[in-house]
Amino acid sequence: MRPAAVVCIFRCSTEDHNPNHRGDVLQTRDVLVKNCGQLLTLARPDGTPRVGADLRDLAIIENGALLCRGGRILATGRLDEVEPVLDDGTDVEVVDAGGAVVMPGFVDCHTHTVFAQYRLDEYEWRVAGTPYEDIASRGGGIAKSVSHVREMEEDSLFAVSRRRLQGCIRHGSTTVEIKSGYGLDLENELKQLRVIRRLAADSPATVVATFLGGHAVAPEYRDRREEYISLIIEEMIPAVSSERLAEYNDVFSETGVFSVEEAERILRAGQRAGLKARLHADELDDTGSAELAARVGA
Repeated sequence: MRPAAVVCIFRCSTEDHNPNHRGDVLQTRDVLVKNCGQLLTLARPDGTPRVGADLRDLAIIENGALLCRGGRILATGRLDEVEPVLDDGTDVEVVDAGGAVVMPGFVDCHTHTVFAQYRLDEYEWRVAGTPYEDIASRGGGIAKSVSHVREMEEDSLFAVSRRRLQGCIRHGSTTVEIKSGYGLDLENELKQLRVIRRLAADSPATVVATFLGGHAVAPEYRDRREEYISLIIEEMIPAVSSERLAEYNDVFSETGVFSVEEAERILRAGQRAGLKARLHADELDDTGSAELAARVGA
């Protein structure tokens, strides 16, 4: 049997790094990872994605080794294949994996890591088959998390969110996208995004920030939805862009949340401000939101 330990690679990539992601700190010296019981490269000779039966092929190298230089993967193979790639006199950090499985880190591309309290009672309802719409009508769902986040000051929100992010890392995630969306007013959306920025500076993982003021209509704007949309477009997005707090702008385009037309207005406003588009699309119904995602290049 293989050892239970798994080593996830953080900062080595076959692609150029985005310097705006604070987790992407380029290595200043070579790193050689050796004694890998199994090295999962996930490589394909033609560079195309896996589909169908090819998903079972993880391109495993038994007793493998991995060489990184300048934050990029330079060579993989058996140790006797990788060592000749090393330059004489190069400062090399050697990591002994101890026979563990070595694999790329997981990419969590959709998380809400920054929140104040869990909603475990709702989890019980969902397991029992209660529809999300019914939970929301009871005062649960997004609205409950909004009230919790608004009540918690920034340092406390950072502390509880930091523990969650550390848990993600312990379970193998090395890139984590984190959304706001539990503030739903200018002050608290910015508070969430500032916490995300602090997490990015504090963590070895790559943290990607997404503004999600369009997660729902704020409770106090329930009968004034057009005013809330204007608040997102005219105040929130400019503030987020001015402080460079997010890379992406997301909207929940769904029945009972934001229509396709409303979502497009918010996404286009974000694009004009330099925020790339993301979309919660067609989670409950086929509303045409997936087509919107394609149209705006999300």
